[in-house]
Formats: sequence, C-alpha cells, structure tokens
Amino acid sequence: MSRPGFDRWRRLSLALLVVSVVSLLAAAVVGVAVSDAEFGPGASSDSIEGLSQEDPNELTTSGGLSAYQRQLAERLASRARQASANLSSGDVDRARSLLDDTEYESVLSAYSNVSTGGQNESDVRALLRSSRLLGNYSTMVSGYWDTHRNYSILRNATTVFDIYRPVDRGVVVHPGAVATADERRRALFRQALDRNTTLTEFRRTTARDLLKLDERINETGAELISLYRNGSALGGNETSARAIRTSLANISETTREVREATFRETALRIESNAGRISAADPLTVTGRLRTANGTALEGRRIAIGTNETTSTTTDDDGAFSLTYWPVFHPSNTSTVRVQYVPNATAPYAAAETSINVTVERSKPTVAIEPLEGTVHYGDPVPVTGQVRGGEEGIPAVPVVATIDGRLLNRTETDGSGRFLINASLSGDVPAGEHTVRVRVRAENTTLRAANATTPLQVGESDTELSVSAPATADQTARVAGTLRLPDGTPVVAERVALLADGEPVSTVRTTANGTFETTISLPDDAASAGVLGGETQVSLEAVFEPGGGNLRPSRATATVTVARGPALLGLAGVGLALVAVAGVAVVWVRREDTTPPTGGSEQSDRSSETVATGRDPEWLLEHAGTELEDGQPDSAVMASYAACRQTLEAALSVDQPGTHWEFYTTCRTAGIEEDDLDTLLELTELYERAAFADDTVSADRGARAITLAEELADTHVDDEDHN
Repeated sequence: MSRPGFDRWRRLSLALLVVSVVSLLAAAVVGVAVSDAEFGPGASSDSIEGLSQEDPNELTTSGGLSAYQRQLAERLASRARQASANLSSGDVDRARSLLDDTEYESVLSAYSNVSTGGQNESDVRALLRSSRLLGNYSTMVSGYWDTHRNYSILRNATTVFDIYRPVDRGVVVHPGAVATADERRRALFRQALDRNTTLTEFRRTTARDLLKLDERINETGAELISLYRNGSALGGNETSARAIRTSLANISETTREVREATFRETALRIESNAGRISAADPLTVTGRLRTANGTALEGRRIAIGTNETTSTTTDDDGAFSLTYWPVFHPSNTSTVRVQYVPNATAPYAAAETSINVTVERSKPTVAIEPLEGTVHYGDPVPVTGQVRGGEEGIPAVPVVATIDGRLLNRTETDGSGRFLINASLSGDVPAGEHTVRVRVRAENTTLRAANATTPLQVGESDTELSVSAPATADQTARVAGTLRLPDGTPVVAERVALLADGEPVSTVRTTANGTFETTISLPDDAASAGVLGGETQVSLEAVFEPGGGNLRPSRATATVTVARGPALLGLAGVGLALVAVAGVAVVWVRREDTTPPTGGSEQSDRSSETVATGRDPEWLLEHAGTELEDGQPDSAVMASYAACRQTLEAALSVDQPGTHWEFYTTCRTAGIEEDDLDTLLELTELYERAAFADDTVSADRGARAITLAEELADTHVDDEDHN
C-alpha cells in the first residue's frame, strides 16, 4: 500500500539530518581553529596556515609528526624550556604556573589525542612522559624549598617560642604577649606544641624530610635529563636538560649544607661473601658503624635487602652481622644495599653501601613432620615442617598445604625456615586415607618448585539435627534449627533441606555456630483449614544429606500448627478475582487480534535464542564484570567460576555434575597442566568463599576471580584453535 504523505516526511527528515551533520562538522573545524589560536602566549604567531582545513583523521602521518602534532609538540617544548629556566633560577612559583594551568593541560591533552600510532610512537610517548614528569618535578621542588624555609626558621631559633617570632638571645617572650606573627611561623609553632617535641628534635625531623625530598627529586631529575638527551621533546632538549641540572645542583648543595649543619657524619664498613648467591647459599655481611672520628655507635639499626628487608642492631662496639636470603630479589637488580637507618630525631646521618651480587635460582628442600592418629570433622590438622636451603632454614618462604588438592591453609616460614599450617578439617574430605602436601609457591621468587607429603587418616562423624517452628496463622512459617556433632561441635556452612508435608520448600545453610533460620512458604493444601476455619498440622522435616565427605547424614522433624479463621468472607473476593481474570483474558484476545501478523514471533524467538546461547564462558565473564561494577563481588566470583568450569569441561571432555571439589579432583585426574591446576585451585577457593561464607568477598577478590577465569579461557581457547 502506497503512503505518499509518509514518504514526503521521510525525505524531509533525511534532508534535515544531512544539513545538521554538515553544520556540526563546520562548527567542529571552526572550533579547532579558534581553540588553537588561543593556546599560549604568542599562539597566533606560531599558528600554521591552513591548519583548520585539515581532516582530523589525517593529522597523523606514517612518516612522522603532522603539522598539527608538531605545533602542539613545539608549544609543550616551549613551556618546558620556560619552566626549566624558572626552576634553575629559583622562581619555582612561575615554573609551576606554567605547568599547572588549564591551558597547558589542554595542549597536552590535544597532543595525546592526535598522536597515537605511527612510526613516531616512541617519541610521542617520551614527550608525554617528559611533560608529565616535569610537572611532578616542579611540585617536588616547590615542596623542597617550602620545607627548607621551615627548616631555616627552626635553625635560627634558640627556643620553641622563637619559632613564633624571632627575639634576641636570652629574652623569653610568651606567645600570648606577641602582637603579630606570620602564618608560617604560627603554623610551625602550633606543630611544635602539638608534637610535644623539643626544638632540636623538630629541626632534625624537618632536616630528614629535606633529605628524603632530595632523593626523590634527584631520581625524577635524572629521568627527565635522560628523556631530554634522547631528543624526544622536539627541540630545546639540551637547554631544558642544562636547566634541570642547575636546579639539581642547587638543591644538592643546599641539602649538603643542611646535612652538615644538623647531623654528625657516620662511616659504615662491611665485609661479605659477595659473588654468586641464592636461597641455598645466602649473602652474609659483617661490619661496624662508627662516627667520622671513630666513635662506635651502639644500638643502631642496620638493614639489608631490596624488596624484602632484614635488620639488626649494632652491639657496644658498633659491630653487626646480617644474612640476606634473596627469596624475592628482583630479577633486574644486581646489587644489595646495606644501610644505617637512623630514627627521625637521631643526631647522626644515614650511611649506605652496596654489594654487587649475582643471584641464582635454587631448589629448596621441604621437610614435613608426619601426622599421627585419625582426625575428624572440626579437628585441627597441624602441619609443621621446615624449608631449607642446604642445612639452613630459609625465612619468608610462601608455602601452601592441601589435602588431595583441597586447600587447607597457607603461610610463610619464620626466621628459621619453619612453618606451622593449622586449620580445622572440613566436612568435604571423605573418610579414609589421604595425602597432605606442602608446596613452596615459587611464583615471583628465586626459588624452584618443591614439595613434601605425609599421609592423613580421616574418620567419619555422626551429626545431630534439630528443627522447630512456632504456630502460625499465615501461609509462611519461621523455621530454626541446629546442625552439630554429638559433642556439640557446630557443623558450619552445610546445606539443610526443608520439607513441608513431604514437599521440598527451601534449602538453608548453617552459620558459624551451626544454626540455621529461614522463612518458608507452606503448601496451599497443607495450610488449608477449611471453609469454617480451625487448626491444621503441617509436618516439617529437616534433612542433612552431605553426599560424600566425612559427615554422616541426619534428619529431624517437627510439627507446625496453622490456625485459620472462617473462609466464607473470602468467597466474594474469589468471585472478584475470577471476574478480573476474565477481563484480562478479553484484553489479551483483543491485543492478539491487533498484533501485526509478522515480526512479533520472530523477536520472541530471537530473545529466547539469546538467553539460550548467551550463557557460554564469554557471556558469563561479561556478566561477572557487570556484577562487579554493580557492587556484587560474590556474584562476580560465582559467574567467573561457572565460566571456568564450562571452559575446562569442554577442553577436557569432562561432564560431571559433582561439587566444586569433586570437579577439581576430576580435572587433576584428567592430567590438567600444573599451572592451570593452581589457577583452578585458587578460583575454586574463591568460589567456595563467595558461595558459602557468611561474609561477602572483597571487590579485589571479585576482580581476581575474573582474571583467573580469563587466563584459563585464553589458554584453552588457544589450545582448541591450534587443534
């Protein structure tokens, strides 16, 4: 059927749409030109003719920087030169004003937006890095000189009151008698009172703040100079580098003066077995700490290490001895630092020396003590032993204990390499003989994988179940009960099924003290008291069927009394309900008559097909991410586990409807790779906590579960593609 009027409106709408798009593009081009003309001082003289006519999609060329990129880069470099010059001359406020304003951020953002891809990508990244780094550098330099002004006030004061206002030596002025004081002195004076510190201690603490800032500034400045030398700032690099070097020199000289005026110099002398070291052959260091004139320093902290730190204190002769176990030594670091670390108010300067080493990986020895007797549900399983490198125990080694693949607990070794992994036996471990394995978790360490095992005998335990529910006059009943061992030990996080008159109505999980409580809906026929009312009895049953593990099943019954009034008054309501249903039916029939003959059923089919095919691992992982964003980490973990399980079932041709631990055992038996088995173990533990624990898992654990499931999916999808 022809619709001329509709066609005319459609053609008119299309024309209006085209005009709107053209207008928006023109406005965007003009906007770029105007905003570009407003960038920075002297922007009009630096602007490039014809720039506003360029297609934004063609601004980046494969051979280098486009005209627009180069203009933005030159403006960034110009700001860097000006700011660096101000830093070197001591005008820090001016430098920060050049780097902190919105105009500079706009140029930086614009450069970042148009400078992705192309052969000059490394230069682009370097320029962006140097621009951000220069801003951080100026902030730290500003903080340094601000702290130095505080230090100068403290150094020139002879009493705490002098902080408030300088006075002649020997004249004591109460702060209440002073008419004026600048804000800096007032704030410092208040800090001294709040800290309840002496003037000398306050001065030393402030001086140490300057030393720490100096160290950070030198690190940042060195990186900046390196970037400028590499030519990433498109001109003026050496000028900026020279300015930063001048700024660093001024700060270093000031820091030296503060150090010499405030602290007594110290000397750290050491001897070591430097060379090749490992967890089996650690680094041993002996030495002495003295002042510059040779006075021994007693009771001072000496630390050694990189990521991990071991420390000791000097004896009355200033001597010390340390052992460094390179368990977590960074792979890109070939030195170990030995430091004297004074406390904030100490009168002595810090001292440091480095030892060159070559760190090698080594396989430790794991010793585990046998477990005696039979353990039952809730009994402690104390797994003890030692991780050794050669004949000595290795400290801070991460270890994990499992029972036939089920996590028992994890810890790390103490200073002598010993460990105690203590946890209660859970109910999912079947009765019989099992193997307890203690494994060194070697990831991100210099250790190789190592483990040891010992047998464990598990016995069955009887359970006792109780259930009760008060009388009710409603269609629901509040049910409560307990699940415990005969000796009263609570059975935790186990499912109890509830039945009313033989019909399943609910499932509830026990709490940490073995109790459960929930509201159930009573069956309609069971809760009926007849037309004239009265009381009826509903048989309530609680059933614990563990389906494996070391707990025996148990049952308990109770009776719920349901009291109902006469039902005659409800007949009118029933009639009204029937009339309403009839009305809805009529409306539905009319709606069906007016429904277009095609399209509706297809949409319905498509929707049902999406639901039916959407719950594959990819859909589940997307759902997990959505749940995590919505503040539901438990749901995110469970969806991640479901995705992982589907992935492994397909990859290993496993189809088992068992529990999560039964599925883990099946995968282990099927010969899954050890790394994948570790991933599955961690994800299974997260699932167990999310599904069964009382507390909600953290958002970090939810994110971790998604990561683990994605790793497994990537691995096995790749395997399937290769096959």
